[in-house]
Amino acid sequence: MTYIEGHEFWIDDLRIVTGEGGDPNLIKSHRDVTDAHLLALAERYGGRLVTFDSRISRLLGDRDPSLVDIQS
Repeated sequence: MTYIEGHEFWIDDLRIVTGEGGDPNLIKSHRDVTDAHLLALAERYGGRLVTFDSRISRLLGDRDPSLVDIQS
């Protein structure tokens, strides 16, 4: 991955347990924690989360839908 043009390392410096990076009320189970964290990182660094999991959209809340790219 690091050899792909445009690759950028993102420091994982979010504290999702404090509500940093999204609405903590959208996290309904332990399965949502990692997804919410990855969304928050993508948002912080101006990126986009590419996933096959369409359920991740429910974690967007009021955030821009273009933050997620759902592949089929």
